[in-house]
Amino acid sequence: MRPLFTRALLIGALAWIGVAPSAAQAQEMNRDGIEAQIRDIEEQFRVAKLKNDVRILDRILDKSFVETNQNGNSRTKNETVELFKSFPIRSLTTDSSIIRLSDNAAVVNGSQTEVNDGGTDRMLFTRVYSRSGGHWRLLASSQFRDPKLSTSSR
Repeated sequence: MRPLFTRALLIGALAWIGVAPSAAQAQEMNRDGIEAQIRDIEEQFRVAKLKNDVRILDRILDKSFVETNQNGNSRTKNETVELFKSFPIRSLTTDSSIIRLSDNAAVVNGSQTEVNDGGTDRMLFTRVYSRSGGHWRLLASSQFRDPKLSTSSR
């Protein structure tokens, strides 16, 4: 939230002294702010899975959330929250990600590495976020093993 406050403060200060940003600059600053929000939610999602924090997962996931994991298992929000009450993940890193924005939707594509009791998975993922009532929620998530990278124990 701090980057958004800083940008808003900067825009206000510039307008006050008569140097308002152009419409394109303001739009770019807004886009940067939305990307920062999505990155923050992505990090909250990652940490919540690591720490089995179902309270955070419940807040982040949309009521219509659906996911398909690297094993082909699909789950609803309730099933995902129930799973993460006890599912152990030793390590989960986001190796790369790209955010695409369109009005009230955001799509995040990237790669991640997960270490759990079953071994190490290097995966590609796509997550879709929806904004409603001023809040971003994770609507859909799909991940699969990266066919270009080997896994250490599968």
